[in-house]
Amino acid sequence: MQTYQTIKPDTVFVDVTRPEKDGLEALNGVCGVDPETKVTKVITLEQIAMTILAAQSGVKDYMISLFNPAQVTTALQKVLG
Repeated sequence: MQTYQTIKPDTVFVDVTRPEKDGLEALNGVCGVDPETKVTKVITLEQIAMTILAAQSGVKDYMISLFNPAQVTTALQKVLG
């Protein structure tokens, strides 16, 4: 959160399997500070249920882990309009 508050990016990719902090907790922190931030959640196939919860928290899109650069570009285009 400290880095987010310093940089204030237009879009954020959140990995829910982060070792230092739960991804949904980080997501809620970002959306709590700035609800206009475009958030894309990075998931594994096993995390579909958590993706639904994340969508309810403000995630605009998601990507399956093990993505390639073209998928990152597509995700950014979706959330930035």
